[in-house]
Amino acid sequence: MQYKGRSCSGSCFVIFLISYFIFLLLDQATKWWALNNLTNRTIQIIPGFFDLTLRRNVGSAFGIRLLNPPAHLFITIAISIAFIYFMLRFLGNWKWWFFLGAGLFLSGAWGNLIDRLRWGFVIDFFKPSIWATFNIADITIIAGLVIIFIQIWIQGSAIEETKNQGV
Repeated sequence: MQYKGRSCSGSCFVIFLISYFIFLLLDQATKWWALNNLTNRTIQIIPGFFDLTLRRNVGSAFGIRLLNPPAHLFITIAISIAFIYFMLRFLGNWKWWFFLGAGLFLSGAWGNLIDRLRWGFVIDFFKPSIWATFNIADITIIAGLVIIFIQIWIQGSAIEETKNQGV
């Protein structure tokens, strides 16, 4: 099915690869920095509101232990395969920012999985006073999902509009 505004080709997959590798490297570099600089101290950025503090997160989300380590590995691999399949299968249906979102999402998923496999925990270090401690990977997972859902919502609206116009 085609819809108005179809605008992506194979070159958009490059956007996925670039965003994936840049944010995976950024995530791993900031975690390395946190391990080397926050082990025995906290850095106050905005006193009483936002700190940099090292936390070893053995849980799945927000420190809650939902899955065991083999399940994290299996789910991350399965989601990665599904994302790449759908990106390639429906390549012409996505805008460039869908590929950016997929790169962000998967870089975060793999960044946290690398921690689990390497250390047995995820390295978190951003600590706002009103939320759980998190890292760059957590940010890219959320940002990537938001971008993907917006793309799917807009694409769904465009398909419905095309159907209603009898195209």
